[in-house]
Amino acid sequence: MDKKEFRALMKHCFLMGKNTVEAKRRLDKRRGDSAPGKSTLIDWYAEFKRGRTNTDDAADTIRHENSSMPRLLTPDQKQRRVDDSERCLELFKRDRKDFLRRYSLLHT
Repeated sequence: MDKKEFRALMKHCFLMGKNTVEAKRRLDKRRGDSAPGKSTLIDWYAEFKRGRTNTDDAADTIRHENSSMPRLLTPDQKQRRVDDSERCLELFKRDRKDFLRRYSLLHT
């Protein structure tokens, strides 16, 4: 079985709602030593969670070259988002009509 076929099986397990441990168990049971390793499975599950649908090698290279990778926020960045959201909620509660008018003007 080649890499693309294994990736299709991993994607199938992912779409069925199986976690990586269950998927690894299924692949090992059916393909034994030729099954992909745990870290490979975890990497592909992460790709599928990010919305990847293609299981080709070439798509992986193209995607990394042409798109920005998602990154984790620092604790300060997370707190800033919380603070900004709370301020927006306060403004919305205070004057809903004015808030929506201002918001729509920002996004036109």
